[in-house]
Amino acid sequence: MKWVGPIISSGVYFYQKRNSGLSLADLEDLKRVRNVGAVLGNAEHTYLDSQGFTNLSTDKPQLQSLKMLSYGRVDVAPMSELVMPFWQKQPISI
Repeated sequence: MKWVGPIISSGVYFYQKRNSGLSLADLEDLKRVRNVGAVLGNAEHTYLDSQGFTNLSTDKPQLQSLKMLSYGRVDVAPMSELVMPFWQKQPISI
């Protein structure tokens, strides 16, 4: 068996609540929001931490970041474009 290339690729996007009023164009804009939700130890958390983000709000389960976004406890949450459609179908209970 010979590996010939990637099987799948996925981008990470920063999701925000509809009608949040935030205008985000780059990482510097993200540094100015109140809280960015990220999964502790995840690739997104590691990257943002290495870029000097001091406004990270971390949780363990990925669904918790979406709950925090839904409840307004964080302004933005990074999520893989492949994972987000799955999480959108899950009920968010209080």
